[in-house]
Amino acid sequence: MQPLLYTDREQRAASQYIRVFRDTDNDALIEQGGLLPLLAKAFPDRDSSPRPEAEEQAALIEDWSDPERAFGMINWYRASAMDVPPMDAPFAIPDDAKTIAMPQIAIPTLVIWGMEDHAIRPANLDRLSDHVDDISITRIADAGHFVIWERPEAVNAAMDGFLGAGER
Repeated sequence: MQPLLYTDREQRAASQYIRVFRDTDNDALIEQGGLLPLLAKAFPDRDSSPRPEAEEQAALIEDWSDPERAFGMINWYRASAMDVPPMDAPFAIPDDAKTIAMPQIAIPTLVIWGMEDHAIRPANLDRLSDHVDDISITRIADAGHFVIWERPEAVNAAMDGFLGAGER
């Protein structure tokens, strides 16, 4: 993903939320209301995002409403080595760009990707096989970032096929 953040306009635009999450000027929002006010700021046009089932949604909102838990979630983004340039930065890999070490994955791996993902664009699929020796990719055309909520049947079918559930 890092090279795309430098060179791909679509991925860079999709990742600007990370800059919002990392901005400590937004800490007051988290302290006052947990993660929900920050999500509203980072994704102002995402009112129609898919929702999990009611019980799972209630548990998520409970976790997201707790400022301490919310900071724990946001700190993952703050600790990440990923560089997310602003939109007005040049679309080129900087001379001083640091390479993020990626281990080669040797175990069979299934990737299920919602092709309408607004946060992690499908261009990220292009070089996954450079890092995974035995990769299977299932592309789900009518799903986005929350593919498990949007198309659970397709996700289960992909996992069943990958795991050979029908062959036992």
